[in-house]
Amino acid sequence: TGTSYKFRMWCTRFPRHVPVKPNAVYVALIKRRFNLAQEASEILLTREPQLKCNRTISVFASLNEGTTFSLSTDGLTIPDFPTRPDKPLLLSPKEMPNPKKAGVAMTPWLLHSLAHIEITAVEMVWDTILRFSDAMPQQFYSDFVKIASDEARHFSFLCERLQTYGLEYGDLPAHNNLWVTADKTRDNLLARIATVQLVQEPRALDSGDRLVSKFMSTGDKESAALMKLICFEEIEHVRLGVKWYEMLCKEQNKDPVTTYHEIVRKFVGIIPPPFNSKARGEAGMVPEYYLPVAHKPH
Repeated sequence: TGTSYKFRMWCTRFPRHVPVKPNAVYVALIKRRFNLAQEASEILLTREPQLKCNRTISVFASLNEGTTFSLSTDGLTIPDFPTRPDKPLLLSPKEMPNPKKAGVAMTPWLLHSLAHIEITAVEMVWDTILRFSDAMPQQFYSDFVKIASDEARHFSFLCERLQTYGLEYGDLPAHNNLWVTADKTRDNLLARIATVQLVQEPRALDSGDRLVSKFMSTGDKESAALMKLICFEEIEHVRLGVKWYEMLCKEQNKDPVTTYHEIVRKFVGIIPPPFNSKARGEAGMVPEYYLPVAHKPH
């Protein structure tokens, strides 16, 4: 079908975990002074979203070439909030206008919303690396750079699609609800992984088929194919989240499932259905994790 063809096209054009045009000069600079915590701080303090993504992709390219890294936070700034441009205007979810009130069609509205989710995801990964730079084995940080690089690619792809509708990222408002969770878990790595990698990331899996259908219904087969690719890569992000979350629970002598329920109820509340159980299962997230927190406890 047209959609499956486009999906293969996206996969061929942008292979999984292969950086898009990493800056060769910047990669060489990283090799000469590769303190991953410093990279995290500088990326979080970078104002322009696309530059944030380019630097993220270049860091991953350097790691892919076998570069080793340190994690020293001496003298570094750990920002409470990432540096961002004046646009998009950030609103609370209740203040967000619908597409009609914003004066755009549903498809570019969705693309802009997804782009905002992806750039926020890039920032949250770097915040995790910087804030918890002495807490985990080096492989944890390598895995999280891989996640950040994927999210950076997704942002770039979505902005490319947005431009076909005559819009740029920042032309529409966005909500800042995602960063609220990051702020709440700034001192708790276990809660950070549970709420970001095991709540927010799986929600992308849950909504993927619905978004693909919406794009297809408007005739935007290319955005539908891109959405399929994004959801395919998100499975790996959830899998890595499960891996490190369960390792931390084991180290802390905690039951991962009951601890997850406690964290979700404290920091999130509930995780409403529907769930994409198949995709969640492929990522190693069994129903025992999420079904008991799909509703308020009696």
